[in-house]
Amino acid sequence: MDSNLRFIPDELSWMVKKSDMCYSVSDLKNRTNWNNIEIEKENDGQSVHLISQWYQESNIRRRHELIAVLHMNVINNAVSKIHLLQPSGKPCTVARDVQVDPHFPVAMLKSKLVIRFLDNFSTERLTIQQAIEYANSNIENAYVALINLDTFFDQSLSILASAPMTSHKTVFYISRYEIDPKSTKLGTQCSRKYMGSHDALIFQPPVSSRIAHALPFEMGTWHIETKVIYEFGQRGYRVRNVCKTLRIWHLHSSQVRHRLMPDKRYVSRHQYHMVIRPPETL
Repeated sequence: MDSNLRFIPDELSWMVKKSDMCYSVSDLKNRTNWNNIEIEKENDGQSVHLISQWYQESNIRRRHELIAVLHMNVINNAVSKIHLLQPSGKPCTVARDVQVDPHFPVAMLKSKLVIRFLDNFSTERLTIQQAIEYANSNIENAYVALINLDTFFDQSLSILASAPMTSHKTVFYISRYEIDPKSTKLGTQCSRKYMGSHDALIFQPPVSSRIAHALPFEMGTWHIETKVIYEFGQRGYRVRNVCKTLRIWHLHSSQVRHRLMPDKRYVSRHQYHMVIRPPETL
């Protein structure tokens, strides 16, 4: 078995490919049509907070990917804060890890970075429940986006940050674009080939505690999207996949993984096509 496939559920291994491409920050800017002109937030513009978890990647190629992605989120003017939620008792190595990039915007990272150590880690990775409960207690009058470390927003996020706040009962769960099409046989998820993958959950806290308690799953868990959408829908929220307006990009050319993520269906096959959100515009 290819070592790149041993941590992928068997039924999903067909779609994963290792690419020989290595992308720099300049490559990411070119791939996403990044430029030096951004939509400025107006006086009543909205704050956007990202929540994720940092870990020290031992594979140097994969580490460069994660740092390049972090670089892109840091320089995005629409991102107000980046919250890294870490297990207590373990150091967060992000400040040391970014030093592999001599051009990393360290000062800008310091101005946006919030590192919080949590005592209630029951798994290796941050759970959706932990992230929602943290946002409920620490963030207000803002959008919160839960993302994995290998995804970043492009400048389209400024559209959300500069517009009036949407209804508190509207949640955005966004499908991704691929930086490296060679790394997957699926292609971009924001297309007619949409398969149900959502990679950025955007909401306004506080969120119902019943929703949080129903989602004790690690971020990045295979197939978790349908469960998240189902639980929000059960509590009267409207879930929209506005990936045609707000673009999030995925970078995993190396296909390096260190463990098998939990994998099971969280809603019935009958519910699946009723639950997943097709791509649309904002």
